[in-house]
Amino acid sequence: MKRKVLITFQLLLLLLLSLSAGGCSDDDEGNDALIEGRFFRWDNDELSADVVLKSEDTITVPLRIRYVGYQVAEPLTAVFEAVESESSAVEGQHFSIQGDITIPANSSHSEEAEVTLFPNAFSEGDSLNIVLRITGAGSAVPMEGYDDFVISISKDPVLPVTTDPVQVRLEQPDSEEGLTMLDVIDGVVYSRAEALSDPDIQARIDFGLLKSSVDGLVMIQPSAAGRLGQFEPGKIINNQWENKNDGVMMKLPEDSNNPDIFEGLTGEENILAAFEEAEKKIGDLGLNSRNYGPGRFIQQIAPGELIFFRSLNRDVYMVALVEDTSDTGGGNDYVDLNIKRMIITAE
Repeated sequence: MKRKVLITFQLLLLLLLSLSAGGCSDDDEGNDALIEGRFFRWDNDELSADVVLKSEDTITVPLRIRYVGYQVAEPLTAVFEAVESESSAVEGQHFSIQGDITIPANSSHSEEAEVTLFPNAFSEGDSLNIVLRITGAGSAVPMEGYDDFVISISKDPVLPVTTDPVQVRLEQPDSEEGLTMLDVIDGVVYSRAEALSDPDIQARIDFGLLKSSVDGLVMIQPSAAGRLGQFEPGKIINNQWENKNDGVMMKLPEDSNNPDIFEGLTGEENILAAFEEAEKKIGDLGLNSRNYGPGRFIQQIAPGELIFFRSLNRDVYMVALVEDTSDTGGGNDYVDLNIKRMIITAE
């Protein structure tokens, strides 16, 4: 009886050792598939990805395949394809795929495969999809329920920039009734008194104009608490406003090319490029960030400058050409702006 039990125990031990020597993926330990065979499945548990095309640049969507089963000493190749009958995007026109992918030896995860999207083949407002299906290879088969991956692709419309610039005058008079606060989206100017009395107006204010005896005309946002605290009207904003929008401002010095740059802003792509170029130029020229930004205020506003503003609360970009200023020091100073805007949330 003891001999029979001992033999049974030895056989069981040998079986356990042989299973252990095969190795398995930590991710799938306990999965019935480990006993039933070898499987391929998509590594992303969501089995889907959403892609929004915002430019015409070719982009890639990285994907991986997971091998479920005992790890083996040689590389494995998994094959996948786009399912034409279930995909609204067309292979070769809207996208291309790699088609096969390698799982390295003694591994459970593949190398990175790529699906390449061609944005210029999509129309504005398009919403298309790609259904990718693992077809298997060799002794490994697709895992049912995990063999399809869906990529949903949409293309944002080109966001509008006002082609007819808005003319705005910001004043810095002695009176609290002076028009000093700008709502960039609507191109409307409010007095400090109007903004103080109405939180809804405060929520529409992007920046205003103040006068410094040292730094001249200052364009400043309601969120710039430290700088606002150096002005009496600014202290009122700090202490009494309920809504204070935030954003980033910067400017480029007067240049004979500025009017041409301004006139060339006709769509989303070139207005965003103008912002990037402006920030780079400020750094390259070593301009004083306190005067030129980027930050919550800019100073010493002068004719011929280009002013850039991006709201962090209201999804709007603005580029303005300073057409004229009056900085006499005797009150009633002003800045005349020619404004173009890009409203991100526009339908």
